[in-house]
Amino acid sequence: MPTTETIEDLIEEGLRQGPVPSYVRVGQLNQAIRTEVARAIPLVTARAEHLPDTQRAEISAAIAAAERTLAGGLGDGLVSAVAHVQLLARHARTLRSYEPDAT
Repeated sequence: MPTTETIEDLIEEGLRQGPVPSYVRVGQLNQAIRTEVARAIPLVTARAEHLPDTQRAEISAAIAAAERTLAGGLGDGLVSAVAHVQLLARHARTLRSYEPDAT
């Protein structure tokens, strides 16, 4: 994976609909986006501690959903792998929107 790609680029690529990328590329996206989700969870968790209950509940639900997806894998084929990466990318985008510097 070229180092000039930003995590935002990778998330957008993971969300992209259209021609299915190669399994190798899906694996690369999976690893990069999985790492981003894992990085964001503790930051967002810490931020949620200082928010009102309603916002904290929303963020906690997003974290729980991301953790469930992290516990899964790419599946048995390319279609399931692409679907998994798209879900990870959605979680990454959501969690990034809750990060302290995102406000």
